Amino acid sequence: MSRLAKYTPCPVPAYVGNPLIEALPPIMSVATAAELVSYFPPLPDSERDLPNEIRLHCIDELRTVVRPMPIHLELEAAVSTLMRRGYVNRNALKSETMRHLYGLAGRGGTATNFTSSAYSFSLVGLSGMGKSTALHSVLKLIPQVIEHQRYQGREFFQTQITWLKVECPYDGSLKTLCLGFFKALDDAVQRQLEMPVTTIRFAG
Repeated sequence: MSRLAKYTPCPVPAYVGNPLIEALPPIMSVATAAELVSYFPPLPDSERDLPNEIRLHCIDELRTVVRPMPIHLELEAAVSTLMRRGYVNRNALKSETMRHLYGLAGRGGTATNFTSSAYSFSLVGLSGMGKSTALHSVLKLIPQVIEHQRYQGREFFQTQITWLKVECPYDGSLKTLCLGFFKALDDAVQRQLEMPVTTIRFAG
């Protein structure tokens, strides 16, 4: 899911003037989030006359049903806040952000005086409880890739990747985690550019 950036001013003072935040969908009310997170397949009136063996397969469509629960709305609010707060100190239009980025490159990746505003949270539960379904229902509301071209009358070319899904390494290794990260990044960019991706391989 990708789109050309459309900027919506935000009433939160810390978010003002940050194109990476203003390009995100507007902060949703509880009612709007509940409506957008939910999914109910079309009523299967035409399936009632099908043979039993066919209808048995149609039943599997029930797996796609998403009925908003309180956890869905809490998760949507948590992701919305987490994503925006993470961009507060990463405003690409501010000189300190650019000094940090170029400083890391020029010093071989050494630390700078940059203070991150990002934080995280954990979603924990038993297998099969619907954690992945709930998270996917929330993430589908956010364009994964946003293309910036102009912001407030000035050129601003940047590709913003809002989220990536990286599976836990099956072997617990850092190498597999890195491969998974770059594969997820390649997949997101490939969907945006509709061009072949570069396969990254690690020796050893």
